[in-house]
Order: sequence, then C-alpha cells, then structure tokens
Amino acid sequence: LMLHTDTTMLRRVTLEGDESFDFPRVGDANAASSVVVVQRVCDQARGFKKTTMRCIPHASLRHVFGGEEPEYITRFGFLPGASSLYVELLNRAQDHKSIVSFHIDSLPIVKEADVPRGNSTFHSDESVSSTCVGCVLWEQFMPWAWCEVTNCLRLDSFPQILGAHVNRSTDNDQGAHAEDKDAGYFHLWVRRSEDATVETSAASFMRLTKGAFNVKPNSVQRVVWKDGSIGVLYESNALDRLGNSLYYMPVPVTPATPSSAKLVTRFPHDECIHSYAVSTELGVIAYVASTANALAQIRVVCISSTSTTTTPSSSSSSTATSPLLAESGGMSMLMDRAIPPMEWQLPKQIQLLGHLVRCETYTFSNARGVNISGALFLPPATAQDPQPEPRSVPLMMYVYGGPHVQLVTHNNLELSCSPIAQTLVQHGIAVAMVDNQMSNANSLVDHSICKKRMGQFEVEDYVSFKAHLEAAVPVLNPKRVGIFGWSYGGYATLLAMSQAPQHFKLGFAGAPVGDWRLYDSGYTERYMGLLHDPEAQNGYHNGAIPTYAAGFPDSVNRLFIAHGLLDENVHFSHSSSVITSLVEHMKPYQVQVYPGERHGLRQKRQSRLHYDSQLVATVCELL
Repeated sequence: LMLHTDTTMLRRVTLEGDESFDFPRVGDANAASSVVVVQRVCDQARGFKKTTMRCIPHASLRHVFGGEEPEYITRFGFLPGASSLYVELLNRAQDHKSIVSFHIDSLPIVKEADVPRGNSTFHSDESVSSTCVGCVLWEQFMPWAWCEVTNCLRLDSFPQILGAHVNRSTDNDQGAHAEDKDAGYFHLWVRRSEDATVETSAASFMRLTKGAFNVKPNSVQRVVWKDGSIGVLYESNALDRLGNSLYYMPVPVTPATPSSAKLVTRFPHDECIHSYAVSTELGVIAYVASTANALAQIRVVCISSTSTTTTPSSSSSSTATSPLLAESGGMSMLMDRAIPPMEWQLPKQIQLLGHLVRCETYTFSNARGVNISGALFLPPATAQDPQPEPRSVPLMMYVYGGPHVQLVTHNNLELSCSPIAQTLVQHGIAVAMVDNQMSNANSLVDHSICKKRMGQFEVEDYVSFKAHLEAAVPVLNPKRVGIFGWSYGGYATLLAMSQAPQHFKLGFAGAPVGDWRLYDSGYTERYMGLLHDPEAQNGYHNGAIPTYAAGFPDSVNRLFIAHGLLDENVHFSHSSSVITSLVEHMKPYQVQVYPGERHGLRQKRQSRLHYDSQLVATVCELL
C-alpha cells in the first residue's frame, strides 16, 4: 500500500545560492496524490512473479466525499483482515474531514502510467465510481474552526481508536449544549469488532473520553494485555490545565458499561510526563517525567494484568501516593520505582540545579474571558530581597502564540533550563514566557479566534497579560518591557511593536512571518481560509505586517529583525516585505542576517550563540 504524489504542478521557490525546492504558497496548486495497492503473486512452479497495481480513482474519492473535491489525502492504511483499506480525506478549506473505506478487490487494475493524477484520464472517469464504491467510517464538518489532522488514528486492528476535537452544537451560537461542556476539546472514540458489522455507520464509534480537557494526540497507545483485556494509554491535562499526566482507560465491554480513566502518573500533582513506553509481555509501563525541582528521570510502574483484582504490594512504600490503575478493569498496581540518573551525571545535575532560577506561573483571564498563562523568572537579587524597590526590574516577554503550541506547563523543570532566560535574569532582567489564547491548554473553541483573523487579536492578549503581571508583581517596571520570539513568535513581536509600541520599548523578531500570502498553503489556509473568499482576502490584508507599518516606532534602537537567508520554512522574502514597508514609512530598524542558516539557526552552533549574545547585550544596554 503506497501513496503516489504528483508534484509537477507545484511552485518552485529559489533561495540564496540558487537553492530551489517545491513550495505551494497560499492559493497555489497543491500536489495531487493517489492511493495505490501493489499486489505480487509468486508462482514457484513456473518461476515467475506476477505484479498488479490497483488504484482508487479520484472520481470515487470525490463521490464518497459527498461530491466535494478531496484536496488532501492525509492518512491511509489497511483495515483489520487487510481485505479493505481506509483513507482520510480533507477538503482544501480543511473544515470537512472523512475517513472512508474501500474493498481492495473493488479497486480497478491499472497501468503504472494511469496512477499519476496530473497526466491520466483514469481519475476523472465518473463511470468508475459506480463500481468502485467507498463507505464512510467517520465524518466531521467544522466550519467554525478546522478539522485537525493528527497521528491519533489506530484502525488496523480492533478495537479501533480515533481522536478528534468535539464539535460545537449546530443550533447554539454560543457553542455547545449546556450539558455538553467539552466542545472543542480533543477526545477519543473507540469501535470494537462487534460494533463494526455495519461498515458505513460512523455511529458505531463510541466516545471513550469526555470532559473539559485535551487528550494529547500523539500520546495515544492501544494496549492488549496478556490476559486479552484491552485498554488505552494517553496523556492529558485533565487533572491540571497546565499539567500533563498519564492515564489508562479500559475499553468498555459493552457501550452500556462505560469505564473511567485511572492515573498512571505516580505523583500527579508534582510530575510532568514527557514520554512513555509499555511492555505488555512484562506488564510494565515506563515513563519519563520531571518535577519543578528535579530533572527528567525514568519511572517504572509494574502492574498486574489479571482478571482477579489484587491489592498493591506492601513492599512498595509509594503506592499509596495516588489512585493508580487500582481495581481498573482487572488491573492493579504492584510496585513502582524510579531509575536515578547515572552516577557520572549526578554532580553535573546537582551543580546545574543549584544555579537555576525557578519560575512561577501566573494565569489570568483575557478580555474575552479565556485563561492565558505565563511563567515568570525574577532576577536572583530581586527574589531574595525581602523589600525590593517597586518598579525597579525591567522585563522581557518571550512569546510564540501559534495555534496548538504551549510554552508554559506545571512541574516541568526543563522550562527553567532556557539558556536565554537564565542569562537575562543573571543580568537583572526578568523574563516572562507567555502563552496567548491559542495555547494547547485551551480548547479549539478558544483557538478558533484566529479563523481568518491572524494578526488581529494576539497583541491584545500580550498587553492584557503584561498589565495583570505588573499588578501582581509590583517590582516590574511597566516602562521597561521588551518582547521577543521566533517564527510565529517573531510575527507576534512585529505585531506588538506596530500595534502597541507604547507598551513595548524593544522588540526582537526572529524569522518572522511578514505576509501570510507568502506562506505555505496547507498551514495557512487551515486558519486563514481560501484566497478567493472575500472575507479571507480581508483577513489576509489585516494579518500582513506591512498593513501596520505606519505604527512602528519612529525612534531608533527599538526594532530588531533576524533571519537566516536559507530559511526553508519562513522564507527571507517575509522579512523583505516587512523591511520594504519600513523603508516606505521611514521607520528605523536593525537587521541581523545569517547566511547559510535555516529556520531555527540550527546549521552552526556559533549562529545561535551570536544571536543570543547580541540580544542579551542589546537588552542590557537599551532596556
């Protein structure tokens, strides 16, 4: 089973040094893909191999997609038994997603020349769709936001697991029904083999998780224990909006007997999970977690997978710390233990921990009543002073702000291991890492504020958080505040310096988006809409930095832009568009150019050291 992708129609983009590659911008033609099944039959007696190719006609995909053009094939694979396959389809606006199935034997046998979409009449033959008919397994329409594509899709065996954001109620302009409070949160659905007799019924998937929290899509793992019992492991922020804990949920025996999730995390109020692995053969779950005061370590949880409930082993003194898998679907905790760092690491870690400045998290409501959070690092001298001088400490705000990205988490010492934050506080400058409304701690309903509106709300969140933080921490000087970030954070920095320059004295924008019309089609159109839509055209105009160029400061040494000339993601043309508008409006700026560097200054260690050192030196001198 393979995906053939025709790229002959894509735009070629050229960077410094004549490096070129395919890059579809907003409104450009996208690559065209086809799903192909290659079958090979070996005849040992005659000594030859017969190979046939079967392909899903694009007309059949369009037909099962309700007549709408399926722009993207985002996932595909075999269904249980391998006699059928599934394909996940997405329209260009990315607000309609379907998972459809086809019997392999119903797919037409084709020649290799018929497979590419760009040079074949095979895919446009509507008559083929009458013999090659697909079935809809799952479908979602989300015109108020977008249909997220994730790796949370386990359809190759039963029970089948899929994840998606809970849709809003269609008859309530305010969002969900009163009894349905989890609209916009990412949750799990399950389908057992006995529920899959009617292949066309999407209703045969039943909800597995519910609540005002997000399941972490890439963390979901289906587990089949030695005794045949089945469950699902996943990470989520159910216990704490800024936390990340590991949960286990047994798959219900029947829809009428719902199950409840149990914590695997041994110390859920103190730990932040980073990753985990499970061995069903050994009955072991191993996870990596850090705390607010300890670097990440591996914790091994040994469990019993038997049909008879047992009690925790008395040999483990820590089993009573939290309700973990206890009496959950025949599973019980036996013992757990932590694997300490290797001996040669301990001195280094102890020394590091002794010098780290720890952060304190703050959460406030923005003007729309949505929680936004930040982590504040205060200079050691200020934190240790029992009576610090009011309004004496300058502040640098680090931002990103793109959809589904979360900077701030609880119990995560790695948050304190930021070199730039630790360096700045040692120079007497406070640092706040700030998430806006689109943090993954919030729901898709909150994220959807960016729908056709990027660039029109972010600054309001950062100014609001700044005001709340200054009120909560009197030592901060509201007249000595800077802002910095990279990529979307660079874009947010330019927005802040052009829309609210009275609130930010300095701005450092790294590899910023300058105009969304220059960015790639898949990412941008998901949030900003299609270019031919009049409402979207207005959004693209209002989301472009040149639109606000007149608002940039007139005084020198306040605006700084850095960009790699070989940035393959946010091309240097974005900064060029910003610089052109600055020149047209006679606005001062400074630019740091990094030849040969990519999007994250990752080609040469010296590039990152140079940028960070220049930022620190400039902030110390000018803020």
